[in-house]
Amino acid sequence: MKKRLKSFLLCFMLLFASSVFVCCGDDETDIDIKENTSKNEDTKIIKTETFTGKIEVENGFEKENVTVLTTYFDNKTMTLEIKGARFSDQMPIAVDMQWKDFSYTGDDYGTAFELDSIVPYAMGGFMEAFTCYNVKGISDEESIHFSFHCYGYDAQYNGLKQ
Repeated sequence: MKKRLKSFLLCFMLLFASSVFVCCGDDETDIDIKENTSKNEDTKIIKTETFTGKIEVENGFEKENVTVLTTYFDNKTMTLEIKGARFSDQMPIAVDMQWKDFSYTGDDYGTAFELDSIVPYAMGGFMEAFTCYNVKGISDEESIHFSFHCYGYDAQYNGLKQ
């Protein structure tokens, strides 16, 4: 378990070191989402939501007051962003992580999504080494809950709409 955590932390530290040379600190996530999904000019944002809640990881790590943004598009795809994601006390930095352009079911009163896997987008690129598996989530008019498996750990998020 310690070896896995050390490997996880080492990967994130290497990722951070490389991002210093590549990333700019004033990038705006909202612009990035719109640019990435504007491939089809007919696709329109139909709803955005903001949640505040708690991430819990099976390694014992917990973080409260985590913001999650969801953006829903009229082609029944969505983007979910975890602002300041951290999954361990030893993780050197918090990152904004997105799951982009995946399908969901539902309507204005509630949505659900389930993915075998998805590659997160963080620090200016897709992070295949941190592919998330068994992603499942539901939301309603008041809250969102999702769970996933990433880099050897199960994690879950529970948040309330802001």
